[in-house]
Amino acid sequence: MENNFLSYEVAHKLADKGFDEECLAFYDSNGHLKFKADKSLKSGLKQQDLHELNTLAPLYQQVINWFDKKHGIHIMFTDFEGMDTQIEIACKHIRRPVSA
Repeated sequence: MENNFLSYEVAHKLADKGFDEECLAFYDSNGHLKFKADKSLKSGLKQQDLHELNTLAPLYQQVINWFDKKHGIHIMFTDFEGMDTQIEIACKHIRRPVSA
């Protein structure tokens, strides 16, 4: 299941570009993937729910949808190995972070 989430490095870059959609998991400050454990949250985690050193861990499909909806950037993958690379390239096309 962990293969469905962006890598820690790319998730961190995406956060710098303004990504703050609800996620099922996050990366702790050491880069370890952790899943939502707080049952009081009815939906996914947002950055405000996390410690400042933690980073949201979005699913690849969430990120594809976010780029399309928020930035008009369409991402297509030809292989699983290149997904993080394509998202990093797409991040370079975002001029400024978008607020939710």
